Amino acid sequence: MRLYFGKVFVLLITFLCLGTQPVWANAGPTYWHGYPLSEILVVDENCPVEVAEEKLLLDFSQGSKGDHTVRGQVMASYQMVNPTDDRLSVQMAFPFVNSIMGFSPEDVAITVDGNPVPFDLFLGSQRVNDGYRIEPDEVSFAFGNILETLNVRDYRPEAFAPDEKGTLYTVEVSPMSEQEINFAVEFTLEQDQTKVLINGFNRYGIQGSSVRIAAWCDRQETLEIFVLGDKPDFSFRGYIDGELTEETNLFSYEIITEEVGLKSYVLRKAKERLQPWPEGLTEQLYNIYSEALDRQFANNRGFIEVYDFLSEDRRDRVMIMVYTVDFPANSERNVSVSYQGVGTMDRRETRQPVYSFQYLLNPAQHWGSFGNLEIEVITPEEAPYIIESSIPLTQERNGYYTAKLDRLPEGDFLFSIYHEEKISPLEPVFRRLDALKYLVFFFTPFIIPVILIGIFAVLFKTFANRRKG
Repeated sequence: MRLYFGKVFVLLITFLCLGTQPVWANAGPTYWHGYPLSEILVVDENCPVEVAEEKLLLDFSQGSKGDHTVRGQVMASYQMVNPTDDRLSVQMAFPFVNSIMGFSPEDVAITVDGNPVPFDLFLGSQRVNDGYRIEPDEVSFAFGNILETLNVRDYRPEAFAPDEKGTLYTVEVSPMSEQEINFAVEFTLEQDQTKVLINGFNRYGIQGSSVRIAAWCDRQETLEIFVLGDKPDFSFRGYIDGELTEETNLFSYEIITEEVGLKSYVLRKAKERLQPWPEGLTEQLYNIYSEALDRQFANNRGFIEVYDFLSEDRRDRVMIMVYTVDFPANSERNVSVSYQGVGTMDRRETRQPVYSFQYLLNPAQHWGSFGNLEIEVITPEEAPYIIESSIPLTQERNGYYTAKLDRLPEGDFLFSIYHEEKISPLEPVFRRLDALKYLVFFFTPFIIPVILIGIFAVLFKTFANRRKG
């Protein structure tokens, strides 16, 4: 009988081990911030043009999502008046947040009396952070900040001269068999005399002034080393392992050396990455890359990968579209801007997300005067209710809210949408209980076998005691 129970015990353990695999649940982020939406603003602070009326439409009815939050179409239409007897040519600006790689001119439409208007794009500065996004409180559309951004100056680097030339080593590596090789380059780097950029390598190690870089090659590969300053002595080797200990001679390489200006090299690599290349932004983009190079040379002891500075095109920054509207004497014109707005998603205290939006009205204070403001908000099906608003809104029907004001509000327009009319006071409790289920999912595969084994052990002991009795 003991043998029988022993076999059953082994079979039970085997069954439990095979039949209870861990269950994973992907909860997704609980918070994802958006950026403020803004009015257009006038570049000349003393402009006499007046805004007789603005109609603001925020349409999220499509419910399209991006980056875990809700996107929608924002359209602001302005009835503008030139009250003077003079013809005016007024420069206007529209600020927004995006990345260089993420921006498309098709995302924004600017019209005057229904006709498209050409614009110039200015790339604003961005506070350096560890990620690709900037926090909302770092975004400023203040009038003075806009003017500073429009005043484009060439960046003056400290780590290199603006017109400095360097040596580009283009290395063509070819394995001589089907065996993949790990092509390695070793050299000494003195930061005060030499700066190095690498491209195509997928690993590097720095110990003191000794540097070793490497790249796996299973076919012919093109690698680049760009050197500013004194040229180091390079040592080239091939390996067949990731630890770079087992050398091989089954490869060949060819080196092409040429003198290239740093600016020319940087723009060449940027143009390979950004397609189509925005021709009108070449100098602004080089300023951004130069600043990144300067910073990274200082932080990384004169050694960086090309991708390190090229990745600036993925970082969010304030951008400004500038255009000009001509006003005949004593005339009215209708100016409209249409673009995509992104909200902030927050479900830290609720089971379903709360989406919040901020529309900056303060830029409108710089017009000669501001009259009526009409607001329409169309909410998405998944979150049809506005549960909080800084401006009183009237619910005309389900998912449609309006407001009519005879003057510009003192503050900005902030509102939040949710899937129910209000948030239950118990929702934070339910949210925390809901979060516990992921712990249950994780520990259940381990707890159930322990419980069953415990039950089996008790039954076995009880049966054994009865046998003895």
